[in-house]
Amino acid sequence: MRLKFVSIIILFTAHLAAQLAAPAAASQAQLFAALVAVQTQFTTPGACLAALDNSRTLYSDGDKNASYKLLQQMQAHCTEFPQIEHNLGVIAANNQQYDVAIQHFEKSLQQDKRSQDTVDQLQTVRAYLASLAYSEALQMKSKATKPALTMQDSTTHNGQPRKMSRAQSQLHNISTVEYELYDWWQSARDNNKEAWLLHYEEQYPPPGAMAAPVDWQSTQRRINFTAQDAVAIVSYRSNGFLQHRQLLMRLQGNRWKIYQEFPLE
Repeated sequence: MRLKFVSIIILFTAHLAAQLAAPAAASQAQLFAALVAVQTQFTTPGACLAALDNSRTLYSDGDKNASYKLLQQMQAHCTEFPQIEHNLGVIAANNQQYDVAIQHFEKSLQQDKRSQDTVDQLQTVRAYLASLAYSEALQMKSKATKPALTMQDSTTHNGQPRKMSRAQSQLHNISTVEYELYDWWQSARDNNKEAWLLHYEEQYPPPGAMAAPVDWQSTQRRINFTAQDAVAIVSYRSNGFLQHRQLLMRLQGNRWKIYQEFPLE
């Protein structure tokens, strides 16, 4: 029996050494990931949480491939942790695989529908794709910034979802957004900066000065919706050139507010 136990120790030591026999350039985080994988095989919730934290560390250190491989290993064994699918979604989006990212975020929400962080990042990806689609339809170069997404770890706590109230759902229509756009444009035409600023989210500084070079009747508007947001394009002719401005908007209370604005070229 003692001889059998010693043999098991020798085999485990050899297996661990093989896992840790990485090139000299390997990061400490990679070595720790291998150690966690060999020692625990994700047999306990604690081991899953430790590996989850390590996957985020790998990602933050720039080793996204190692982070991805570790999360893949965890998928089959740590099924009670929605953070895994969330993090796989972040990596997919970082690789510009946005459809794959959406699938991972949706799987994460199937496991826990209360995860506000995942809801917000899923909406960010969808709004970005809507922006690209509009720009492509107009054959213009989009200036929308790529989604800045964050990984989750063992300390991530879920919040209550931002549900749309019945009153807000009634505002989720083109005519309501159209009126807000008209009031925003007219405020600029009237040089009423105070009223103009009310159309922007407080944390989003409007780009440049107020600009409404033509009457509202001379503009054309295209409005579409994502799950929560509105995407609007205002087109008009100025100095002989056709101009396009794209706005991303979301409901705050009972008002549509602009949280991103940029010209399309």
